[in-house]
Amino acid sequence: MTSSNASQILTHSTVDCSKIDVTMPSSNKNSEKTAYRSAYVNYLFKNNTPSKFTYMLSKVKLPFGVSYMENYDSYTCSLNLTKDDFEKMTQIEDAVIEKALPLFQQELNKTQKNSKKQKILTADDFSTTLKPEDDDKGYDSLLNTKCKFDKETRKFYTKLVDKNKKVLDFTLDNYSEYLNRGSIVDCLLSCTPWMLNGNYGIAWRPVNIRFLEKGSDNSVDFPDDVSVDEEELETEFEKVSLKKTGTSDTEDELDEVDEYDEAVQNVLKRKVKNSSIKV
Repeated sequence: MTSSNASQILTHSTVDCSKIDVTMPSSNKNSEKTAYRSAYVNYLFKNNTPSKFTYMLSKVKLPFGVSYMENYDSYTCSLNLTKDDFEKMTQIEDAVIEKALPLFQQELNKTQKNSKKQKILTADDFSTTLKPEDDDKGYDSLLNTKCKFDKETRKFYTKLVDKNKKVLDFTLDNYSEYLNRGSIVDCLLSCTPWMLNGNYGIAWRPVNIRFLEKGSDNSVDFPDDVSVDEEELETEFEKVSLKKTGTSDTEDELDEVDEYDEAVQNVLKRKVKNSSIKV
């Protein structure tokens, strides 16, 4: 973001979706080896100079804390969303996909030159990590996201600061001091449209997190009165992978298509539904 735009924070009340622009990079990572594609999302400020698009959430709660799947380089978590944020982020996704879809179709066509059956991307192929509220089940609107970390240094790539914007050490060894069930945070998100194996969606990722208030419980995986069977989680993960990509062997592509995020939330919601906890 340029210096003239750095002080302008985009929120639900300031984003103008007509100023969102999407472009394809000159070369996609692993484009020759995989079917994965991603695009850049920019925002046109007053001077019409495109700058990287980021979105600031209102204060949010982590209803489940943080969950981890062994052998992967990220932790997954959910963020409760206000009605305003959910509605605006849905509008943003619509605006981004409207411009990204033709670009993805062009990329997909390049891989189908010698194919007898041509895949045309439709709305049915879209996957979102935004979950609407459910009054009957007592669920608020949610965003499923993840924080990636460096396996060697054990430090998260996401920047974590305190109320006074002092940078905090954010590692695998101390994350539970800040991000547990019920913690309150401010969160700046990036937005990346992706396509993989004929499916497409948007990945919202935390760039900066400001820790405001610690949750009432130190558990960072699942609510206290909810027991989780690891075999059940693995089974759900395979089911989601098969649904999204047509194969359960997606280890290299997991960070982009959010299979595990969805599996975690599916298991959590089933368990929480039958527990005494209302989230």
